[in-house]
Amino acid sequence: MDDYLEKSFSQEGQDLILKSIFRNVEVGNYLEIGSYKPADLSNTYKLYLEGWRGVCIDGNPSLKKEWLDKRPQDIFINTFVTDKKKSVTYSIFPEKFETMNSIDPQTSLRYAQRFKKSEIQTEVHEADGVNEILEKYFNNKELHLICCDVEGSEFKIFNSIDFDKFFPGAILVEVKNFNFSSFKEDKLVSLLYKKGYKLFSKTPLDCFFVHPSKKYFDWVPKEMLI
Repeated sequence: MDDYLEKSFSQEGQDLILKSIFRNVEVGNYLEIGSYKPADLSNTYKLYLEGWRGVCIDGNPSLKKEWLDKRPQDIFINTFVTDKKKSVTYSIFPEKFETMNSIDPQTSLRYAQRFKKSEIQTEVHEADGVNEILEKYFNNKELHLICCDVEGSEFKIFNSIDFDKFFPGAILVEVKNFNFSSFKEDKLVSLLYKKGYKLFSKTPLDCFFVHPSKKYFDWVPKEMLI
């Protein structure tokens, strides 16, 4: 039975779905924003083990050494990413809930209601604009995948990307309160559809979008794309 099992490092098997989506890409490139740990709960570690390489970004400074040790051939950047370079307030929740840490004011306020004030810390940091990151690391390079899980800043990031210049084949992104009967009304989903992306797959937390114009997605039946 074990011969038919494949290990997943992701929270909900997202890495196995990505491997299936990119079945026609032997070695690709990714940008992961809000990457968290290099292996545990990682959506890109399986791709890394397959030979893919990319840029992984997380604002948590405690993760830097772990990334350098575990994935030395990736570029890890310890910073925050949003629509443009600016100062942001980083809300830090108790260590058990560190995946909830956020620079988005509304998300931070909503999460803060679960904790005592004394349990929450805030820090002011400089955040980088997503297009500056793309310009530096993916100029004239095929970007196969963007993964983005930044606790509330997703729309700001994708709304600011210059899709005419930086055109990822697939996007894996967390979409809050996703509803299959009206999902195109979500502002992030609507934005991606306007850019030509189609919903390919879904886990409880994340959505997978692909752009049908990419040759490496020729295998995807049109009927599969909503």
